[in-house]
Amino acid sequence: MAETEMVFGEVADYIQKLTSFGSGLNGRVQKETNGQTRPMFVAMAKTQGANDTKFGHSVPPEGPHTITTHVPGWNSVQGLIKGDVDLLQKVRSIYPRFGPFGVVAQLSMAVHKKLGLSESQACFVWACPDALEKTRQHACSSFRDDKDRIKDASEISETVVRIKLGSDTLKLHVTIGPAANRKAMVFTWQLVGSGTSTRLAQALLPVIDTSLEVVGVGAGDEEESLPEGLPEGDSHVALRRRILELLQRSPIDPARAAQLRPDDVYLYPSGMTAIVRHHEAMAAYRPGKVLCLGALFKHTWLQFSEGAGDGMKHFGACQDDDFISQVGEWLEDEYRDGRQVSYCFVEFPSNPILVSADLKGLRSLADKYNFPLVVDDTVGSFANIDVLPVADVIITSLTKSFSGYADVMGGSVVLNPSMPRHYGALSRTLASQHRNELFAADAATLVSNSADHLARSTILNRNAAALAETLARATDVVAGVNHARHGGTYANYAAFKRPATDDFAPGDACLLSVDFADLDTAVTFYNGCGFFHSGHLGAHRTLAVPFSYMVYHCAGEEEGRYHAAYGCRAAQVRLSAGLEDEAELVAIVEEALAKTRAAVAAGRKNGVEAGNGVA
Repeated sequence: MAETEMVFGEVADYIQKLTSFGSGLNGRVQKETNGQTRPMFVAMAKTQGANDTKFGHSVPPEGPHTITTHVPGWNSVQGLIKGDVDLLQKVRSIYPRFGPFGVVAQLSMAVHKKLGLSESQACFVWACPDALEKTRQHACSSFRDDKDRIKDASEISETVVRIKLGSDTLKLHVTIGPAANRKAMVFTWQLVGSGTSTRLAQALLPVIDTSLEVVGVGAGDEEESLPEGLPEGDSHVALRRRILELLQRSPIDPARAAQLRPDDVYLYPSGMTAIVRHHEAMAAYRPGKVLCLGALFKHTWLQFSEGAGDGMKHFGACQDDDFISQVGEWLEDEYRDGRQVSYCFVEFPSNPILVSADLKGLRSLADKYNFPLVVDDTVGSFANIDVLPVADVIITSLTKSFSGYADVMGGSVVLNPSMPRHYGALSRTLASQHRNELFAADAATLVSNSADHLARSTILNRNAAALAETLARATDVVAGVNHARHGGTYANYAAFKRPATDDFAPGDACLLSVDFADLDTAVTFYNGCGFFHSGHLGAHRTLAVPFSYMVYHCAGEEEGRYHAAYGCRAAQVRLSAGLEDEAELVAIVEEALAKTRAAVAAGRKNGVEAGNGVA
């Protein structure tokens, strides 16, 4: 397969999967409606440059490891969703977890050629030993579209190879299946999140021809002497130390934080992989439904609904006054009927609507019904919040503000020894299942990037707060602002802000979203907003994206209505503040608001299909 064909195929798969929950709202889902610094950091003023960035390229500086895609204008977003060929062919950078692309696609093609595979076969390169199992699970699942699904699991095979890389010998797993069904196989790459990273691919490409050796052609057929997973080194030790330093810095309860040890920190190649591997451990330790609360990213939703375990129960409206009592009533019914909950998962605060659930109330329910409380603190971040007083487990996407420069992926799971009820069993289970999937160069980049995490967080917090205040004042065109400080759940968030110190005052995170009365108004604001138009959050540049529209409102009106009911509305634009000058960012938003006012006054229409979701 030619490189351009492979790249085009992966981009199309990425867009198709990003905008569809598939069967996720049915099936097994129950719903409730109710140190070292970067040169670029020195001076960010007047450096937006969005108008100079071409469609489909990354936010500057562009390189082989960038993870953003500039998609200027709402029509471009719609074009990608609908598979516009002209637009897809212009894409030069995507989030690596959404499919093999760029240098990773080149690696796949090199391995394809080295193994002598035919044009009718597609291959994917993994470091994880369960790649074949995962690919069969997801590519053959009834959750896939019938036209994409691989009906016979035996059509997916595995070749195990070893490659000499410096002083290390790596054991890699190559999954092979019909090229005609590569969409279904790409889904595994997206959902598991542990496919070959760009840095690993870059390191492997020069040695494929001379160093790759086949050691097995099926599960259990490979050479047993080779260890599973990737080698760990000093960068992994340093990364665990960095995470511990941040978790133990200015804690709410010093005695709890002091109990953390490096062995409590598990590292992964992406935040999604952290969620998946933790979920597998929980399913082994405590079978049962996952209780999911608030807004969830699409792939998290799908992992819980079709991965290991017994599906999920979802309560969306964490901001409701009777939220805790609703959850408590459901738990009481479950336990009365002899069904245990595996664990409770909640983002704090949630993306994209920035609702902060009542963690203290949830902790009380977790103690009463004996389930672990798992908190994803990615948006709040290690810098701003401390959830050790309530969480059994903390899951974090290190890709976001921890890294901060949109050029590396990573994730972590931290077990909390100060919550002893589940700690011992979870530690044993997770340790027995863990195989390192994080490449050393990626770990080193995460360490380097995060050296200025506190300094960057000060600016991210400040800029997001300024944008939120500016938008909140524009009541003539703005229907509402979703931000940790704005809305009815700020007290829940404030309860877990770290105590201020001389070197850092915690803030309200980098993320916000703005609601408009209708889709036309949202489109006008988005089109007039001079930020980079891209997904991702916590980056060095400010980003705008119609996140809820893309993720929740393009797969049908039923799904759109469900997610809109708890706040993920179609007429909503998400903003992730960057490191630019505050005055510059406010001026950009003021200009977008002025254009929006003018358009509203003129009654201008934008030609957007309002039926693709609920405003």
